Amino acid sequence: MRYINGVRIIWSHPGNASFHNGMDIIGTLTNLSTSECQLVSELRLGLTLAEYKKRASRLRITPNKASRILKKIRELGVLTPATREGTSDTEGRYWLRRLGSAHLVHNRSLHTVMLTSLDPLGRMLALGLACAGIGTLITNDTQAIPWASSAWWGLNLVGMQRREGLRLDFKSRGLSTKVTTSATEIDLLVSINSPVEDPVLAQEALSRGIPHLPITFTGTSMRVGPLVTARLGPCIQCVNLHRTQLDPAWPLTATQLYSTPPLEADASLIMQGAGKALSASLSFLDRRDETQIGAVNIINSEGQTSREEIRAHPDCGCHVLPAALVSA
Repeated sequence: MRYINGVRIIWSHPGNASFHNGMDIIGTLTNLSTSECQLVSELRLGLTLAEYKKRASRLRITPNKASRILKKIRELGVLTPATREGTSDTEGRYWLRRLGSAHLVHNRSLHTVMLTSLDPLGRMLALGLACAGIGTLITNDTQAIPWASSAWWGLNLVGMQRREGLRLDFKSRGLSTKVTTSATEIDLLVSINSPVEDPVLAQEALSRGIPHLPITFTGTSMRVGPLVTARLGPCIQCVNLHRTQLDPAWPLTATQLYSTPPLEADASLIMQGAGKALSASLSFLDRRDETQIGAVNIINSEGQTSREEIRAHPDCGCHVLPAALVSA
């Protein structure tokens, strides 16, 4: 089922959806929550009834409420029967439709993302998040912007603290994203480490229930992920336990790598890594899917990408899930 050709949804103000056919108003739904607005909009994609119920569940809408919304829409006569089973719209068309929806823009403006570093990769990721409409970015990176990074920041910001430079850069671009040092609630923590994850930061994020996306660079490859969330998927300790199974010397190696100075990545790796991190972040924040949980995207020095799916390790104790490490 999908909306009949020619039917448009006009969001007159938050929570109100008016269905139009040309200049004529067919009907209106009122007092919708943000999640319900998203569910109504996603019917544009063409969903089976099973897909509709699944999306409602992911948006934390009760089955009764989802059924009532669907009944009201059907009563307006704006839906066609389901025309496909078990298929998905293409990624490009999916995002084109999603980005055109007022509810998505509004939802992103409510999110808060924390970045541990504004090195070139963090700087490009921050710009991408701001352009995507994320409302608030938290960072405590007060390092001075060096001449070597002028290509990433611009000559006018050289010598300024990275955090203040980011704030001025957003202002000059007309971006409304707020740059701050703290917030009462964090929707996603992106830690940019070189070349191993910060175990203390990872454990703190897990204990506080903050979703965490680590990015590491080893000198020859960049790893984005896995996305760690409380009660679902593996944690960073699970990753280290899997590595220790493959290489018993990994704990000692990781300790030495953690104390080494940050490495500089090639520009192409930085751009690809920022792109992967941006895609993973938005996919999670928009609740489009959960495929990034436990997934590690690996980019080598030649620009080739691969993906690992990591599950919780039985010796970790963070989650009760079977252990497996599958490389793709």
